[in-house]
Amino acid sequence: APLIATTATLVLGMNWSIWWDDLVHHAPGVWADPSDQWGTVLAALHLVHGHFSGVYTQSTGLVTFPGYVFLMAPAAAVFSALHLELGPQLAAFGAPTGWVLVGPFELLTASTALFGADAVAERLGVTGWRRHALALAGAAALADVTLGWGHPEDALAVGLVLYAALEADRANWRRSAWLLGAAVAVQPLAVMAVGALFARAGRRQLASMATPLVLPSAAVLVAPLIAGWHATVHVLVDQPNYPNFNHLTPWTSLLPHLHERFVAVPAGPGRAAATVAALAAGFVVCRRHPGVATMLWMIGLAFFLRVVAESVLDAYYPWPVLAVCLVLAAGLPWWRWWATATLALFVTWFSNVHLSGMWAWWSIIVLSLASTLALSWPGRVAAAALRPLVDVGRDAPDIPAPSVAGMSLAGGLAAPVAGMASVPSLSATPGPADAASGTDG
Repeated sequence: APLIATTATLVLGMNWSIWWDDLVHHAPGVWADPSDQWGTVLAALHLVHGHFSGVYTQSTGLVTFPGYVFLMAPAAAVFSALHLELGPQLAAFGAPTGWVLVGPFELLTASTALFGADAVAERLGVTGWRRHALALAGAAALADVTLGWGHPEDALAVGLVLYAALEADRANWRRSAWLLGAAVAVQPLAVMAVGALFARAGRRQLASMATPLVLPSAAVLVAPLIAGWHATVHVLVDQPNYPNFNHLTPWTSLLPHLHERFVAVPAGPGRAAATVAALAAGFVVCRRHPGVATMLWMIGLAFFLRVVAESVLDAYYPWPVLAVCLVLAAGLPWWRWWATATLALFVTWFSNVHLSGMWAWWSIIVLSLASTLALSWPGRVAAAALRPLVDVGRDAPDIPAPSVAGMSLAGGLAAPVAGMASVPSLSATPGPADAASGTDG
């Protein structure tokens, strides 16, 4: 299913970007390539030419960790060797030839999110048409992030977080830490998942995971920090965002203006506060109530907290919440799946709508995301089918293995049902997709 969705997105997306303006808006020679991605391409070109101080400049607009810039470096080297053209935001080309190279590269790397979602859905017991529907809805929402705005690094990071959740569910702590460390190096948003993913790990495991969590980000940041310390620290700490180009939030007017080429406010304080809250909530909840469904829902909540705390909201910021909710809803009763998918597509569309005033747009986005989270709450799915695949007690002896016998998830967080003598084997326990067709919904 994700392979079909990726192929369709690649073929249809590239044709749409090249022909849409010509056929619909009667603007021949103008391509609908996403604007933000050219800053990433420019940063990658600076990187391959050894201009490390050019990674974090106002021309590139980069405010995330440069992991994706390093990943794009081989494509940027080909881009430079062939003398391909940058987009109209940085050069006077309405149909930049560089899009033919970087477009497929970005769409393919972003498809990691679709494959990660399908792998998690399989773990949740989702089968048949639901996995195809998940791939279709996921690709539709993801298209706004990639084809609409040009931010494949967000999709790559969320995909790596989903794979890290699978490894954490199997108690493969170091492998999970490497995956999450790579995700953070691409997009620091992924650090919000640390509390939920590693709540069950023991102290010795946590100590061994420090290096894989930190090393990827340190490796990609060292050159920009040495070459342009002040510019890099300013961008990474203040996280400037631009209210004149994006959506205002209740916090915009409370923040000082930064000295930028355009009017900018810092997004760093709100993101830091949301990260601390997400880490604490994820650790406390997932330590007491293990299970991949609970873990994923807390990750979705973490991404939601980031949206609520943003000083300025870009249209693609809600997507990580939608991606996690779609995966969880795929294993729930059919009406909850369709309601979640419908809300996800509505948020994807409405996030690009501009309304007069701030409160109407922001309130609709926040309430819609909260409703999507509520609909994807695991419900009364049998938690025995979603218990950790490896006994925690064997891999982390300093944290006793919690009993999951007969646990009712009533949202993933209910207490174990008393009187159950043993936990049935995973193979004999109905998965969430099967439970959804019964009376548990």
